[in-house]
Amino acid sequence: HITYTDFVVVQSAWGMTQGIVMPLSGFLINAIGQKASMVSGSFIFSAGCALTYITINKELWMVAATYGFVSAFGQNIALIPTLTTGMKWFPQNKGIAMGCVVGGFGGGAFVFNNIQTAILN
Repeated sequence: HITYTDFVVVQSAWGMTQGIVMPLSGFLINAIGQKASMVSGSFIFSAGCALTYITINKELWMVAATYGFVSAFGQNIALIPTLTTGMKWFPQNKGIAMGCVVGGFGGGAFVFNNIQTAILN
């Protein structure tokens, strides 16, 4: 079983993936469009969470791959277009628009972390 201490490895994989994917996601958005990026990113993120349900009782590297890489990859592909769309819709209030998107992102994490914990435990 994976302990809370082991999960540092998973969070490190998440952070490294975020650092690598975030700059590259702009190229992907230009290639396939914002809507397709949001949908595909959401699908990839959800697939990573679903796969983590399977790998959580296996080995640490599997959880790092499914949650730390796959989910982080999808999240970052979906996050950038959401931020840029909000700023395009409210060009006079870019900071407020970005703050609302990021605040909603954090609020969603707060809610869904509790749901995931209840399901997995």
